[in-house]
Amino acid sequence: MIDLVAVSVRNVSKRYLLYNKPQDRLKQSLFARFGKNYAREFWALHNISFDVRCGETLGIIGQNGSGKSTLLQIIAGTLQPTSGTVEKHARVAALLELGAGFNPEFTGRENVFLNGAILGIPESEMRERFDEIADFAQIGDFIDQPVKTYSSGMYVRLAFAVAVCVDPDILIVDEALSVGDTLFASRSYRRMEKMRDSGKTVILVSHDIYTVQSFCSRALLLDRGEILKVGEAKPVVNRYIELTTTREREYVEWLEGKGTGQAPKPPASQPDPISDQQTINEEFRFGTREAEIIDYYLLDENGKQTVVWETGKMGSVVVVVRFHKRVERPVVGFVVNTPTGVNVCGTNSWYANNEPGMQLPGTVLKTEFRQSLWLNPGTYILNIAVTDKGLDSLVRLDNRMDVMSFRIIGSHQYYSGIVNLNTEIVYSLVPSEQVRT
Repeated sequence: MIDLVAVSVRNVSKRYLLYNKPQDRLKQSLFARFGKNYAREFWALHNISFDVRCGETLGIIGQNGSGKSTLLQIIAGTLQPTSGTVEKHARVAALLELGAGFNPEFTGRENVFLNGAILGIPESEMRERFDEIADFAQIGDFIDQPVKTYSSGMYVRLAFAVAVCVDPDILIVDEALSVGDTLFASRSYRRMEKMRDSGKTVILVSHDIYTVQSFCSRALLLDRGEILKVGEAKPVVNRYIELTTTREREYVEWLEGKGTGQAPKPPASQPDPISDQQTINEEFRFGTREAEIIDYYLLDENGKQTVVWETGKMGSVVVVVRFHKRVERPVVGFVVNTPTGVNVCGTNSWYANNEPGMQLPGTVLKTEFRQSLWLNPGTYILNIAVTDKGLDSLVRLDNRMDVMSFRIIGSHQYYSGIVNLNTEIVYSLVPSEQVRT
């Protein structure tokens, strides 16, 4: 099943015509056949090709305006490409931007059946699924109110409930889940995980790189309508971080009058600096290197270097930085992730309100972070960084991601989760007259 292609995108491009004035649109329609042109072209997508195999979870990432939502709409069939083809080999359900697929004048109940008809699902089957949809959406009596009266959160609840409860083979989800409340978003991701584990295909657009890294088996990075990288999720996320960091630095230089603020667009033949074979245990490093992390290690409660900590004990993360220029407000920090990219914990000298102060060129600064290790047994990944928190911007001097893995061990077995709350269980008998009824 995994070798079968669920979605095939071939040479897809999407062109929009842009007009300087509203009247130019009318002129274009009237006089274009006479060779007059009142519009300029904008290509939202250019020559996009990739496959999504059955059972895969593909995360699509990129900066705003990169073409992510346009691509998802074309895959879902709500938007036609200017050129190219999309082939889908199974039933598709899509949750795109708010407002897509629902008639605002219809009630939620009526829109459920309308969506079923659009998907080609018989009314009798939708009636069988309706209670499950209503239970998942949990919008109560609003199910019989016009959708135009819904809040954005209520809308996305119903839209997502319809999308997942019609048992699609391919689920397409745009950033719309970010509108819902935290509890519903958590329940939605658990439902998508269940679908993924059962062999369904999921295509997800998200700006949350930790979600993409932990949930998706593969990822695709779009930039200015073109594919920069596609492959295993972790290296693609790293490429995205590098891209946004570069653009951020160039924008700051532009504000300060030192540059154009325009990131150079890499030619198609330019080799990707990050190998597809990169794994989560290989370091990914970026930054200006005007300050450089030259050493790092872990200490146990006795001050000895280690790669194994014991839950409940004290332990330290040590980061040693050499400064190559004067840095007014250096910030040193660390983050701990799981091997699948879940952000577990972290801090830095700024958040801790304990900054080291200005550092001169040639200075070597050792920072030790001491803490109680209330993590459950398992393997974890360490990330470390030094940045310059200037007056107007944050400059990444040396970010070292996935620098090392370490283990947490413990003598107790824990039920679930990452954090050990050091729970104490106390029993007592309650007299019958004190029992609450």
